[in-house]
Amino acid sequence: MKHHTRTITVTRILFGCLLAASLATSCRKEKMPAPSGLDEDYFVVQDDPNDPVQHARYEFYKSTGIASFYNDTIKKKQVGEVDGKPRYTYYTLSMVYGLYGGAYTGYKLVSDKTQIPAFLDLLKTDFLPRLPDAIHFPSILMLDSIYNSGFPALNVQIADGWTSMQGFNTTGFCVKNVTAMSNDEKRVYIASLLAGIAEKRLNDLNAERLQDEFFSISRAVSNSIIPAWDIYFGIAFIFLYPAGNQPAAHTLGILKYPRVKLGEAPPMNDLVSMPRAPDDLRAYLTAALCYTEEEFTSLYTGNELILKKFSVIRNMVREAGFKLPG
Repeated sequence: MKHHTRTITVTRILFGCLLAASLATSCRKEKMPAPSGLDEDYFVVQDDPNDPVQHARYEFYKSTGIASFYNDTIKKKQVGEVDGKPRYTYYTLSMVYGLYGGAYTGYKLVSDKTQIPAFLDLLKTDFLPRLPDAIHFPSILMLDSIYNSGFPALNVQIADGWTSMQGFNTTGFCVKNVTAMSNDEKRVYIASLLAGIAEKRLNDLNAERLQDEFFSISRAVSNSIIPAWDIYFGIAFIFLYPAGNQPAAHTLGILKYPRVKLGEAPPMNDLVSMPRAPDDLRAYLTAALCYTEEEFTSLYTGNELILKKFSVIRNMVREAGFKLPG
């Protein structure tokens, strides 16, 4: 009798096992997914009637739905123990995020918490109503200042527009002493807060248009005076001109040159610098959100470059949905 031999390979055995497991799994009834209930909403503010600051935060949250914080760590939760010692996870607010690092924006948390109630009232009555409907903040982080560690600016004023910034999972606002401000000072302050939000909004909607219609105005003039440099390069003029001999800011359509500190001793401790693009944009945004066209024209009568840039920004801000003065 002839015998037939069959060789069963390892591959065939594995395939058979996988097929059987697949069929068994497909016949098993799956449970419907359900929430674990292990997480919670950290953007909630609780009331404390005995604490004026906490009560103001609660009232602001109740009326606007926006949680406000004066600390960037908003929750600490124990997740286990190692060698008898507790281990914690921390839930934090972040103003910056970089996949590969290299973020230069820094901030200082608000130091005088007694200013918070008046500040939140101003946000509710004068700031929030002027935002586009599409913008909403799940939370705000209250700060003393926002700064760029790669650009050590000096004597930054409210009118420069560096009082707010939309971050990774929160929006930072610099808290000022509102109760000590005049109506005109409050007007500039509100415009400055709006400018920080408008900068991101306009760059999201019209980045190319900003380059073509706004930044190109100063670039065209500066190219004839400083042909080898972009006016928005952001370096101190002392590297290009003898001290004090740089072209006047208004002749280039710039509202104000920044001042920077590059060293401890004169003259490096206080230098006039080229602006960066955000410096120029935020200054004009603050102006557009603070002044009517007639008011601004009276301040810069005869300066066609500045008035042209103001008109461009004012139109773009209106189109983006912000409420303009007047």
